[in-house]
Amino acid sequence: MLSRHCCSNPPKLDPHCGLGTVLRDLAGLPAYTAGSPTCSRAVLLVTDIYGYDAPNLRNIADKVAAAGFFVVAPDFFYGDPYEDGESWDDWLSRHGTAKGAADAIAVVAALKRGGATSIGAAGFCWGGKVVVELAKTNDIDAAVLLHPSMVTVDDIKEVNVPIEILGGDLDELTPPSVLKQFEAALSAKSGVDSFVKIFPGVPHGFSIRYDANDKVAVKKAEEAQHDMLSWFLKYVRQERNFSTLSSTLRKMIPQNNRWSPPSRGQLVSTSKKAPAAAVKPGKGWTKDECGGGWMDDAHVITVEEHLRQMETRIGAKMNRLEVRLFSLICAALCIGLVFAFLQ
Repeated sequence: MLSRHCCSNPPKLDPHCGLGTVLRDLAGLPAYTAGSPTCSRAVLLVTDIYGYDAPNLRNIADKVAAAGFFVVAPDFFYGDPYEDGESWDDWLSRHGTAKGAADAIAVVAALKRGGATSIGAAGFCWGGKVVVELAKTNDIDAAVLLHPSMVTVDDIKEVNVPIEILGGDLDELTPPSVLKQFEAALSAKSGVDSFVKIFPGVPHGFSIRYDANDKVAVKKAEEAQHDMLSWFLKYVRQERNFSTLSSTLRKMIPQNNRWSPPSRGQLVSTSKKAPAAAVKPGKGWTKDECGGGWMDDAHVITVEEHLRQMETRIGAKMNRLEVRLFSLICAALCIGLVFAFLQ
């Protein structure tokens, strides 16, 4: 259930805040978005009761996007976030988590239609219940619950994807005793990675409704946000789009094989039988669609060309070595002649 702790330190909503943009319709919902929509890695942020106009929420979305994700934070409340003093029962009757979960599933489906191949979801307070419902499906690849409310041990037992749960030891909605039950339930599940962390000295809502002037509160919030981002970087993987590769590599790599981009100058092979290719470091190294490093077609070469270039460079080095050796021999002969003349 919700309580007074859900509305502590309420944000000053601002529909114009953030570095991203607002889509009018994402699976029927307005949504704040950050990052490139062509990125194959996406993160869904499910808000607390104050909705998607909260500056701290949008700041978190911008940070996650800067790490190489397309981030969406939909308006799950249809322009009707909680207002202080309103009856909990009345508000929840209009915005139950079951409807929120159904909307979230539709948003995930829309992201996949848009090209996302790996999706993570994070839920704050009210949003934690929505995200745990997503985590029971195979629709997402990773989940993070930040000081969730209304989540039960039975919910946790049904989780199917890697999940991280971050809570505070002063949280009365999901206290440490409940978090430890979550941890025990997850430990008993085989094949599902999990991490539960209890932050000391922080209340419910600490990661998103912190006072920006309180350095201690900001530090704890940023630590939780860092933990969330690390979880997504680990489990929300990017798969390269073969259309971005050169025609040479497309011919060499079977379309049903996964391929990871090589490091600059590294020789790579897609299989034991497939020929290799090399990447030339240089000016053509550019940002990819998610903000990560990538190369253009002019900087992908065949292994034969790479070997020819290596042979040329080795030959040039040998020539320089021979010249230096000849110079040393001449110098030694000259010194020998000088000594012979002096004697």
